[in-house]
Amino acid sequence: MAVIVLEGPDSSGKSTLSQVLLKDLSPVFQELEITRSPVKENGWSPHYSHFLRDYEELHQGQLGILDRTPEISESIYGTLRGNARTSFMYEAYGWMHTPIFMIFCQGHPEGFLHGIHRDAEDNALGDPELRVLTRLYDLTSKQIRMSWLRGGSANFRTVEYSRYVRSGWITLLWALNEWLVMQYPEMEDEISKALSYSIDSAFPMPKETF
Repeated sequence: MAVIVLEGPDSSGKSTLSQVLLKDLSPVFQELEITRSPVKENGWSPHYSHFLRDYEELHQGQLGILDRTPEISESIYGTLRGNARTSFMYEAYGWMHTPIFMIFCQGHPEGFLHGIHRDAEDNALGDPELRVLTRLYDLTSKQIRMSWLRGGSANFRTVEYSRYVRSGWITLLWALNEWLVMQYPEMEDEISKALSYSIDSAFPMPKETF
């Protein structure tokens, strides 16, 4: 299975982006679904330390979208709480040889959360916590990108995306198109057509083709 993973701090646009990608790609991948990290709904389980690996193995041959994966979210939010129950570093090496497109959505440039959010443990998060989370996500993104560049895997890809930068959408689409065509070469024309136009005004996405 090929997996698109969206990660990032609260209010970085992950859920909206996942819905845009679902709408764009559903005509090509009819069984495409969004799966959200199970931690907030179900609480923590030791099995979630390798959730992404299990998810990929369970859905062989299909494309899936993950809105957060516990290995990364718990590493970062757990570090903020002071009781991280897992670390993405244990899993990252295996990811490098897996068809994963990992998108790190970046937080507001000024560190604003636009209200109070709550983490998986129901802890309140405000702007000070968001600024710490944003720095931790930036560091995590760089660490995973360095592992990918050193590993030289053709299946894995990681990119950063900011909803606040207009050109970021075009860059993201270009990278996603290239990766999807690599995974599904027989569907190149359909994939490229599906990603040619923006269809969601919630993002600063230009309407011209790329």
